[in-house]
Amino acid sequence: FLRHVLRLPPPLGYTHEEPLAKNVPEKAGRGGLRQKNKPKDVGSDSTAWCKEAMWKNDVRPGASWGRLTVKEQAEWGRKQCDQLVTEKAMFVRSEALPDCSAGSGDVSRQEVVAVCCGTTTRKVTGPQISKLALFRYLLPSIAHTVDCGLRYMVVVGYDKGDPFYDTYHGLTQVENWFEQHMQVPLAQRGVNISLRLVKVVNTLKKPGPVFNTITKYAYDEGADYIYRVNDDTEMASPWAKKFISQ
Repeated sequence: FLRHVLRLPPPLGYTHEEPLAKNVPEKAGRGGLRQKNKPKDVGSDSTAWCKEAMWKNDVRPGASWGRLTVKEQAEWGRKQCDQLVTEKAMFVRSEALPDCSAGSGDVSRQEVVAVCCGTTTRKVTGPQISKLALFRYLLPSIAHTVDCGLRYMVVVGYDKGDPFYDTYHGLTQVENWFEQHMQVPLAQRGVNISLRLVKVVNTLKKPGPVFNTITKYAYDEGADYIYRVNDDTEMASPWAKKFISQ
């Protein structure tokens, strides 16, 4: 549920640290970095077909066929849609983003809604954006369901030492994805949204104290409302103003 923020004491065993500094990445070894095999059929027609089929039929790549017919499933396989969709991490539908460009008003006067979640890749083999629930479910659903007239702050907490988030390459990928798929497209439609990545010294390896850390961070950053969710939560329809009004 959405609630007014409360000042929370620092959790025991946890300390908030600033986001990972962007150090210069290590140079590639002799021969450079290996490129992953690309799909054989990567034309724009295939990409468009896969994207439309995924959203129209509620397909979850690697998990569920959704409403695809047997014939469409065969076509999905022929076009290698699993690989196309996940490599491009195209989980945000630009046509589904709300348009708040008319009458958005003074952004500085808008109330701030913080959506906070913890995430980890500790047990994920070969972590990459296309595999992570945060980018497949939570973030796209936030983009599709924002209300006009509010500012949004997405606060993501991750463990110090996380094999993906606590690296230069991982952090850069996350920031670039958010900017390309959410921040810029929504700004063009009159919605202000930002991403805050919070590194936490997680000695207990438990989620509860992480939630305390990120919600306190949101409070300290000026959030008027805080909504604590999981990284695989999906918003089905606009929610913020409804929760605020209750």
